[in-house]
Amino acid sequence: MVLTDDTSSASRARRFVRDTLSTWGVDEHVDTATLLISELVTNAVLHAHSAPEVILLAEGAVLRVEVHDQSPVLPARRHYGLQAGTGRGIVLVEEMASEWGAEATRSGKVVWFELRPGSGLGQTFMLDGDTLADLAELAGLAGDQGVRGPVAPESAGFDPGDALLCLV
Repeated sequence: MVLTDDTSSASRARRFVRDTLSTWGVDEHVDTATLLISELVTNAVLHAHSAPEVILLAEGAVLRVEVHDQSPVLPARRHYGLQAGTGRGIVLVEEMASEWGAEATRSGKVVWFELRPGSGLGQTFMLDGDTLADLAELAGLAGDQGVRGPVAPESAGFDPGDALLCLV
């Protein structure tokens, strides 16, 4: 599906993913795939300034979702200020997808993610030190030294139920 280069594209992409996965009978991944496609399409519109194309592939039990755009600049995790309205989408993709990546293409790049059975929303995952420090800073919990090292969210003062509510 080729989308337009405006903010309505994320909504259209979510609907396309939801409808396609329902038709294919891949209901397990609907919530995670619609959240992640929204992030990637928004990135393509805001950062690549191009009309993204969304491609869905189901190979056995693996769902692969691709977003193609016309910018050669590959995504990278960045640390934005507390008031920034951007910069957290790649963290969601990193944590929720079974695999993800980005590659240059002749016309720009493709950013993709894969979901396997048991991955995505509702699954337990560990947050790395940088992510925990970012979350602690956002929540106003970081002290002078912040939170460092991979730890379970509960030990850093985060209730996993609250974190899930933020993602849904």
